[in-house]
Amino acid sequence: MSCLKRRPHLDAFLAQICKDFNIAIWTSAGEEYAKCILDQIIPEAYPLEFTWTSDRCTQHINHEAGQPYLIKDLQKVKRRGYTLSRVLAIDDTPQFYEKSYGNLIPMIPFKGNPNDIQLLKVLPYLKWLKQHPNFRKIDKRHWQNHPSTRQNP
Repeated sequence: MSCLKRRPHLDAFLAQICKDFNIAIWTSAGEEYAKCILDQIIPEAYPLEFTWTSDRCTQHINHEAGQPYLIKDLQKVKRRGYTLSRVLAIDDTPQFYEKSYGNLIPMIPFKGNPNDIQLLKVLPYLKWLKQHPNFRKIDKRHWQNHPSTRQNP
């Protein structure tokens, strides 16, 4: 897996968010693949609350297409003692959060662009969000246009 391209500014992003938030990883990848990737992108002593893989996702069926798909049901996070009004999910696949769009900050998928600034751009938005008691009440679909994101990315 040495061909992995790290999203630009990942280290700065990780260093900053752990000061303001408790961090967890929930990927739809299988356990072995996830471990391989995370070992390359997350610093060894980084403070993670938990790491979940595809086995924690919930399978649903698209009845029109007859196809299964996965969702990340945040009720599972709630059962671990987290208050959903204070949970944010940063993900490039909004479909995983069909039951909890109010918690999602949608990201543009990373395609290897070395000039990508999504992680830098979201940092001031996260600082702005942190001051609000209920993240779910704030529409985050167009967060890239929020005034807080115009600060020096």
